[in-house]
Amino acid sequence: MSDATAGEPEGAAVPAGAATGYDPRPPVWRPGRGVEALSGAYRQLFEVVAARSGPVSARFSPIGEFTVPGDPDSTACALTAAHHAGIPIPLHPGIEKLYNPGTGCYRTFMLERDGSLSTNIHMVELLNLTGEHERRDTVLQWLHEKIVTNGNCHCKWHISLMYALGEAARVLASISTTTALDIRAKAVERLLELQHQDGGWGVLDSTVEETAYAALGICAAADTHNELSTLNSAHKFLRSADMDLAPRWIGETLYCLEPLVPSLHQTALTRIRQVLREPKSTTP
Repeated sequence: MSDATAGEPEGAAVPAGAATGYDPRPPVWRPGRGVEALSGAYRQLFEVVAARSGPVSARFSPIGEFTVPGDPDSTACALTAAHHAGIPIPLHPGIEKLYNPGTGCYRTFMLERDGSLSTNIHMVELLNLTGEHERRDTVLQWLHEKIVTNGNCHCKWHISLMYALGEAARVLASISTTTALDIRAKAVERLLELQHQDGGWGVLDSTVEETAYAALGICAAADTHNELSTLNSAHKFLRSADMDLAPRWIGETLYCLEPLVPSLHQTALTRIRQVLREPKSTTP
């Protein structure tokens, strides 16, 4: 039973008009899985987010004892958000249970055969914030082998390679090691190759979701890649594009929430405008 249907009568219907794969109903806490199940930085982050007004509210569904909602990918994103909210984020030793020393990457779940790009990209971001640089660099080497050496730019949790490429470019913009710079350069190079003539990105036609991931990555790399024409085209596409809510996640149905694409849309538009307005420094 999913979180969206827990506690509801069996066979509860999805509201008419809901996009396939997206459920507008709010999650329902399972018994014993309410806010009292959270502790430490997770509890603090929940309380900060819940106290803020706005049309979108965040809810955690803790499945694992040390992770939200039970995997290091979501946990890394949550704790990174906690950091930006001013909450201390010590790396809980429990998350190390999902580190695979044999491959140098994090598993998304126990006994996972192959590590995923997005999980390890987001763990690199968290490890960088917590000062775990030795482990960060080990995971970066794993990512470098996958993305740069082998040319594997797909994350197995999303049908579009724009997700992994955009996140790699965005996250690694804050890390200045040679390995991180190589991965970021490869990610931006591939994104530039994949932009459509209408200014958007997409595995097939351009979509708001895929364009937002790509544009946010290129914006983050603006210090080394002066792609103003690329961003102008992306901005034009995002301003006029229809809001497509087709589900693109694989095995991650909790991510298929109606606010996701509109939030990406507004964030990408805002970030592009910021970059286009920023004065470019000139070097002799």
